[in-house]
Amino acid sequence: MMMIPQFDACASWWTQGPDSKLQIELARDMGYAAARYGHVMFPENAHEPALRCAELLLGGIGKDWASRVYYSDNGSTAIEIALKMAFRKFSLDRGILLDSDKSITNERNIQLKVLALKGSYHGDTLGAMEAQAPSAYTSFLQQPWYSGRGLFLDPPTVFIRNGTCALSLPQSIQNCHLSPGDKCFPSLADVFCKSRDSSAAADLYSTYISQQLSEYSVSSNIEHIAALIIEPVIQGAGGMHMIDPLFQRVLVHECRDRKIPVIFDEVFTGFW
Repeated sequence: MMMIPQFDACASWWTQGPDSKLQIELARDMGYAAARYGHVMFPENAHEPALRCAELLLGGIGKDWASRVYYSDNGSTAIEIALKMAFRKFSLDRGILLDSDKSITNERNIQLKVLALKGSYHGDTLGAMEAQAPSAYTSFLQQPWYSGRGLFLDPPTVFIRNGTCALSLPQSIQNCHLSPGDKCFPSLADVFCKSRDSSAAADLYSTYISQQLSEYSVSSNIEHIAALIIEPVIQGAGGMHMIDPLFQRVLVHECRDRKIPVIFDEVFTGFW
């Protein structure tokens, strides 16, 4: 049987895409780094490149809001850690965690869940999979224990047709009050424009999100939305869908108003 060379489109996202020359450079640089620096296992020890990277992150994307950098082995375990941090912050803010043995029984009766978007993907470890809506990734063969611990919203998306950006609204969001100017945009820059924050679409999103959160909180006294987790702009593994950035801005604003911690699962888009 003749072997036919084919392009590897999914098995090695980060290394197979570049040309052959760049693959050699990547392999050489990774080998050089691996030979010089060991894996850091102790919490209060770090090597110079890790420290420098943390300083760059805090001085760049984290400027004015971040104070710490936490390194993890991979994206899925990073999400597990982020969920633990968010749940603990939520619990401390609301007095759920008390320094008393009497609170242990009450704590076990409280269920902390996430607010997330349908079509999202946050990893393949057990906790990360619980933070995403039902999909092929959470089927019985993939995760027999899956229950979906969250409120999953159907988000509006943006697509490009004939050079024009257009908004696609799910059935769960009524769009009868939106004008053509709120649904079609000459360019992607207009989609991201902050002037949309005062538009009819922003009001529509705010009403929808508030209603969903209110209905969920009323339906249960022991279940709490304790974290929002989203992929900024692009849903990668879910199908490379572009979520309306205005919807995500409103979603983050509504959660911060309710003191719900926010997790940005940033993979495909880079820092934006």
